[in-house]
Amino acid sequence: MAKRNKHWKKNPKWHCGTAGMIPIFVPLLGIVDFLLFFILFLIALYQSAGIPTLVGLGLFCLLGLVLILTVNQKITYTPENFTYRDMLRISHTYSYSQIKKIRCGKDVIIHVGHRIILIDQMAGNGKKFAHIARMHAPDAEFLTPEQAKLFGGNVYNPGEFIFIFILVGLMPVAAALFLLHTDRAISPEELRQETCTVTSYQFTENEDGDKRLELELPGYTAAFYTWKIQPDSAEMLQIEQETADKTTFIVSFLKSDQNKKDLIPIVQLESADHVYLSLANYNYDTLKA
Repeated sequence: MAKRNKHWKKNPKWHCGTAGMIPIFVPLLGIVDFLLFFILFLIALYQSAGIPTLVGLGLFCLLGLVLILTVNQKITYTPENFTYRDMLRISHTYSYSQIKKIRCGKDVIIHVGHRIILIDQMAGNGKKFAHIARMHAPDAEFLTPEQAKLFGGNVYNPGEFIFIFILVGLMPVAAALFLLHTDRAISPEELRQETCTVTSYQFTENEDGDKRLELELPGYTAAFYTWKIQPDSAEMLQIEQETADKTTFIVSFLKSDQNKKDLIPIVQLESADHVYLSLANYNYDTLKA
């Protein structure tokens, strides 16, 4: 105790400071992760994606949020006590006598009261604070770097922020899985059908020069369209004839598209005598891939 007091009086500033502050790139990575997967989550929600997809994207959003909140973590210490500020910016002040165990490996883990405080090796002054805490809490159990190694040191860097590096690898994987989901085959249960006549029709041209048939249906502000039927084709001649005869068509589209205010893609189009576009043909490219 006398040796500790002597060191404190000789170097009072050394016993005061901050520790545990995470480098700024961690919350920045969290912001990128959160924004990316939140946008994908909204797209998946809009497209009525399945529960597994929404849960998976939601977990990545949550992970990004956790990384963002690490910016709030900090330990402020003096010779009398120390204050730990957690991710939610809630401060907890402890006396050194409350410390039960200090694990000083690559990371520093402080057991104080009923709380476990982790100071990652990327954070600043973690080991310095561990040694200061040991000086002011001589009765606490102190584990040296060798004693603190997980499984006797057979696992490399056990306390490292491994999930950050896993996140970097999983981000493109998750994005690829999402794209695969959006390109999947459509089942009949996902379709809504409308039975009506065609009010008018026209062809429009996109930037690539492809012709798109647009069908105006009564009761809809949006026109249904398909890329599959081209001008001067046999199918178009039949549509023109049936439209002139005021034939009733069955138009099928995705239930998730029914509230759109713009053009809605046709998945299936048929009349009593002809099938112009079938679900099987609509899914052909997906099934073929």
